[in-house]
Parts: sequence; C-alpha cells; structure tokens
Amino acid sequence: PLVPARDIDAEREDRGDELTLSVDNLMTAMLNQEVGLRGYLATGNLSFLEPYQSGRRDELRLRGAIDIGKLAREDRDELQNALALEERAAQRWHAEVADRQIAARRADSAVDVAGFLDEGKDRFDAYRAAHGTLRHAVERAAISAARRHHAELTRANLWACVMLAMLVALGGFGVRALIRRTIRPLEALSNAAERGEVSVDVVRGSGLREVLVLAETLERLFRDRKSVVQGKSVDLG
Repeated sequence: PLVPARDIDAEREDRGDELTLSVDNLMTAMLNQEVGLRGYLATGNLSFLEPYQSGRRDELRLRGAIDIGKLAREDRDELQNALALEERAAQRWHAEVADRQIAARRADSAVDVAGFLDEGKDRFDAYRAAHGTLRHAVERAAISAARRHHAELTRANLWACVMLAMLVALGGFGVRALIRRTIRPLEALSNAAERGEVSVDVVRGSGLREVLVLAETLERLFRDRKSVVQGKSVDLG
C-alpha cells in the first residue's frame, strides 16, 4: 500500500527533530515513487504514475528543507558526505531506472516488465544502502548533540553545587559571627551584673541595639536598687 509522506512542519513539535524527520520522509517519498513506477510498468495505466509524481515532488521539497547549518561543526562533515551519497544514489535511480523505464513503457507496451522490475530493485537497493548510511549519520549526530548537552548540564550543575556550597559556608560564617556578636556581649553583661557593675559601657562595642537596650535597662535597675539600698542604710543609721 501507498505510504503517505509526512509533512515536516506538522511533525516538528511531535518529533522535536526536524533533520531526522526530513531524512525519514525522504525514504517515504522514494518508496512512493517506486510503488508508482512498478504499478505503471505492470499496467501501462498513467494513473499509477500519480504516486510517483507526488513522491518526486515530496523528495524535492524535503531536500530543500534539510538544513545542517545549525549543527555543531564536528557533526557536519559526516552528514554532508552522507547527504551527497544519498542524493547521488537517488539521482542514479531516477536516471538509470525510473526515467528510462517510464519512457520505454510509453513507447512500447511490449517491454520486459520482469527484467525492468529486477533492474529497478537492484538500483533501489543501492539507494536503500545510501539512505541507511545517511540515517546512521543523523543518529550519530543526535547522540553527539545529546552528549554535549548532557556535559553542559553537568558543568552547570557542578557550578551550581559549588556556588551553593560557598553560600552555605558563607552563611555559616555569618551565623557564627552573629552568635559571637550576641553571646559575648551578653556574657560580659552577665559578669558585670555579678560584680554589681552593670553599665552600658560594658557592651557598647557590640553594636547590637537589642543588647544595648538590655544593658541600659539593667543599668537603671541596678542604679535604682542601689539607691533604695543606700536610702535604707541612711534610715537605719
């Protein structure tokens, strides 16, 4: 049965690989041409050439759509050689088989159909081999691109981990510094309270507003308490 050629633009989002799709569709277009040729050779009915003609149009359109310019430079050489090999094989099939056999069938209905079919099969098998080489080159290019992408992601993740580790380390230093700024003034304030010498001057160097407010509050309390104690001593005297 006739295999419909798939449209590149319609399949782009589904496949996500325009080059692979174009190469696959080239084979579909060539198969359609071979089916049409065989039908025409067997029957002589020109309507059987419709698949051949539509396949030929698809082939030309697809060749114009193939673009390897966006690929990495290291992948282009192999693909260019494979594309040239595939196109030469297709041109040879057209020139030596399709065009010649169609012309012969139009000129004379008493052609050697079996011989034509065998000859066409040999030449089309050569095209299949060339197309297979191209398909493998496309696959290798896709694998190479995937590896490069994976390497880039790995490097990006590595840098992200390094940056995160640095941020955690810096954060740890910052927490420790904040603790030191808080604990040490409080320890000094506590020691001063034990000596009964609470003063804002003890913690003024900390720079923490909360610690300074606490020191001022304790200084007032100790001063008020001292005044009360001194007042009672006077009364008892």
